Amino acid sequence: MRAHRTRGLTVLLLMIAILAWRCTPAATPTPDPISIAEARAQEGKYTAAEALYREAAQIMPDDPRPALKLAALYRTWKRPRNGLTALYEATQKGATANQTAHLRLELLAMAQNWPQVIVEAKTQLEVAPKDALALKVLTQADLQQYRCVTATQTAQRWREATPEDLNAAKTWGALANDTVSLCKADEQLCTIVTANCEEKHDTQLGIALIRTGDWSLAACVLSRAVAENHATAETYAWLGEALARIGRADEARVYLIEATLLAPKSPLVWLLLGTYDLQHMESEAAEKALLRAHQLDPGNPSPCLALAGVRAQTGQYDEVNVWLKAATNAAPTDVEVWKAAARFDLERHLTDDEFPLRAIQNALQLAPGDGEAYMLLGWFRLLQGDAPGALTALDEAVALAPRLGHARYLHGQALQATGEMEDAQRAFTRAADLGYRP
Repeated sequence: MRAHRTRGLTVLLLMIAILAWRCTPAATPTPDPISIAEARAQEGKYTAAEALYREAAQIMPDDPRPALKLAALYRTWKRPRNGLTALYEATQKGATANQTAHLRLELLAMAQNWPQVIVEAKTQLEVAPKDALALKVLTQADLQQYRCVTATQTAQRWREATPEDLNAAKTWGALANDTVSLCKADEQLCTIVTANCEEKHDTQLGIALIRTGDWSLAACVLSRAVAENHATAETYAWLGEALARIGRADEARVYLIEATLLAPKSPLVWLLLGTYDLQHMESEAAEKALLRAHQLDPGNPSPCLALAGVRAQTGQYDEVNVWLKAATNAAPTDVEVWKAAARFDLERHLTDDEFPLRAIQNALQLAPGDGEAYMLLGWFRLLQGDAPGALTALDEAVALAPRLGHARYLHGQALQATGEMEDAQRAFTRAADLGYRP
């Protein structure tokens, strides 16, 4: 009888234990910080992702993955020097060359360390001769170093390795004067090379590449026009500008001066020469060239904006707004000119005159939905010490242009000035996520 009771008690206790186990909530697995960081990065919350990757690196001190992920984040965030540092940390923790080679090449190219890109891309191509990324960045490096012949050879290999890559086709087509490749890659460039005779199409092709910001490729195309005696004054002028943009200042000025000798009545060539001299702190030479450009084309606001720069460079601030007003008078319906004039004063804290506010008001009248114009209004009010007014304008700016990093940063300053510290910090973080660094 006692044995029966004991067995019954045992069964009862077992049933209770089973029921208790079933009713106990399952332990929640610890979230993987790398996965959380990746989710934040995909949302564009790069500052949060950065902190999480660093936290993961502390939790897993011998694992290279957090540092590798951080390096990739910095590539997306366009912070190549930080990315290279993170990649070095990953290597120290055992990351292999296969894991780091491509990312390192991309970061080096983004940092514009062209000599090192050339060295490491060639090393990679010794192992993998058809490595498309290595061929791409090597072509880019050769172009940035103004090595047009070498760039053409590398671009051919890149094109052959990736026949469907339109960027490779465009680059090879432009360098080799290959109409078939250009027409496959870009309809607009195709129209230029097929609608113009050979004597003209290199200059027009180079100018079209400049319009898309492809300065190094344009420099090689325009150089070909010069070498084959197809050059006009416009060719020389734009070649000079392209060379200046890729850091070849001395060669650039030679071509810019040659352009003024070939076409002394062209306002464009004087404008480009004057702008070059202004950027290189040659104020007197810049003034002469820009005044010539203005005299030849008084309806163009660009020489007037540049002459305002000359006056600021020489400390003649009382004359700055004279030229800014001349620029806006030349283009009274162009909102970009009004914004440029206002920005010029705000960047230099020149707010005592009524002009910057008038420029902003005209910009808003012309484009009432322009978030940048509201940002300029908020910036002006901040400089005037009107934090509540600034906040009102900047609330509108970030609503209209949510991805404008500068507006987010100024919004943070206005929030800070009105005592809203937590919201201010969020605004500063968002500005950083958008790539704005004051």
